[in-house]
Amino acid sequence: MATSNNEEMLLSELEQVSDGTYAFTRPLTLVTCALSPEYVCYPACKICNRKVLLETTKGGHHNVSICSVHGRQKGTAVYKYATGLLFADHKGNEVWATGFDQLVQEVVGGMTASDYMSLKSGDERYQSLNVLRGKQARVTIRKTTKGDYRNYTVIALEIIHS
Repeated sequence: MATSNNEEMLLSELEQVSDGTYAFTRPLTLVTCALSPEYVCYPACKICNRKVLLETTKGGHHNVSICSVHGRQKGTAVYKYATGLLFADHKGNEVWATGFDQLVQEVVGGMTASDYMSLKSGDERYQSLNVLRGKQARVTIRKTTKGDYRNYTVIALEIIHS
């Protein structure tokens, strides 16, 4: 997949361009990101990383996960990041994009999604994604279109330290 480096491209123009990967060399601002665990992480199959259903036992524990490909698995599912990130360009155009596991883990200082899920809301580390708000970043976004649905995935994110 070819990457387009167009310093003058605005986020609003992503809707008009063909599917592909676009590197925004002009910094974008990270306006906000999802913080609530149900919007930050998902339980995943240890084999294929697909989302799994968690089976709750009488004691309230999740010790069995059910994967659509690999079936029932004993043991706790691993959690993976799939975080909504809202970016704005210098003209105020905005786009929501998804940041997945490895990218988000690097940005939050190495904290795994499973560790994030074990935190309590009062823990200062729970807000680790929140510290990114307002930061300038160089961003590469992949656009894919299926029917009328557009999907934007962040494939590279470099926070610019000021």
